[in-house]
Amino acid sequence: MTMRKTPYQRIRYPWASDTVSAADLQSMGADVDQALVQTLNMANNFSKMATVLVQRVAAQSLTKGTLTTVSFDTVQRDGGANSPLANGAWYNSASPTRLTAPAPCVVLASGVGGVNFTAAAGSGNCVQVTVALNGATAAPNVQGSKYALASTGTGVGATSALTMWKLATGDYLELKMYWTGTPAGPLNTDTTFPPTLALMMVALPSVA
Repeated sequence: MTMRKTPYQRIRYPWASDTVSAADLQSMGADVDQALVQTLNMANNFSKMATVLVQRVAAQSLTKGTLTTVSFDTVQRDGGANSPLANGAWYNSASPTRLTAPAPCVVLASGVGGVNFTAAAGSGNCVQVTVALNGATAAPNVQGSKYALASTGTGVGATSALTMWKLATGDYLELKMYWTGTPAGPLNTDTTFPPTLALMMVALPSVA
């Protein structure tokens, strides 16, 4: 009996004959079993990919026109130490601005933040939230978004950034915020809508 293989899982199956032997079925069954094992391993590995979420709950002062690195004071979750794929924590209180990769990986990074305008924002106002790689202050290793309030607006101006990064062990990501407008400042980060940085491992270098 001639056997062929499926293109992806490479499962052998009988081809070009009406006579199928027991050995043909056994080989096909063995390939199906192996494919199921591989799929299960992939699912288990993905479930072990670490996530981390940190926040700046207390107000942090932001100087007008200055890209400021947020110093985190609250860890909502750090699954790195419990993940065999990360095998280490992302956050260290000795470096409170950083989430440091404990292992090579690809991460999806979500950053949000708000600024409290105590006076009319002005026509040229801007709030910017960025995620930065290894202390960078400019593109391409700083990625984010900007938001402008109405010129007469006061209160919270907030925006978010969704980025993806390929990290080596020891690379770190930071959340940086910037604002400008009519108030002389400094202004504070919002405490109801606090600056937050969340990372989720989505791939390993072997499949990145």
